[in-house]
Amino acid sequence: MQGESNKFFTNSFIMLFFILNSLEFTMEAFSLLTDEEIVNLLEDIQTVKNNDDRVFDCYDYIIFDALKILDNVSNNDIKERILMLIKNLYHYIFDNCNNKDGIDYFYKRINYFQVIKRFREYDSGEIEELKTIYNNCGDDINAKIGIDILLGDKKDFDVLYSELNDDMKDIIATWPILNLI
Repeated sequence: MQGESNKFFTNSFIMLFFILNSLEFTMEAFSLLTDEEIVNLLEDIQTVKNNDDRVFDCYDYIIFDALKILDNVSNNDIKERILMLIKNLYHYIFDNCNNKDGIDYFYKRINYFQVIKRFREYDSGEIEELKTIYNNCGDDINAKIGIDILLGDKKDFDVLYSELNDDMKDIIATWPILNLI
């Protein structure tokens, strides 16, 4: 069955076309790919050079779902390669995106920091940036929850999480950042 499903994605540019042309495209199909196919797909995605913020949002969705898959990949070499590709893709986003203010950019930074957390501990500058985002994200409880997880502040996370309604708790349960608790 897995081989049959993968026929559609033998050329990952087909998948990339759908991703870049529909923000509604879900990456559930990602789970049908083998570890090597995931690496190949991310390499193909990384080759698309476009400074359109819509494309950057697509990249962010791709990375978000790649992190979900990554946490279940057992091969450490593949895991490292995927992490490096994701990290490089985020560097491209941050170097080229037009809008570096506001909550959408904060979310990209928070997601980037969860990638770093999978590599290593934060340095003092990164901790300060996370604290700055926390202080500047206003009332956005999702951003604050993500930062509490990244900084290991379980007590604040629990307080904020308890304030959420059940629907929001269900959404947060799908976040790959929860694997870092």
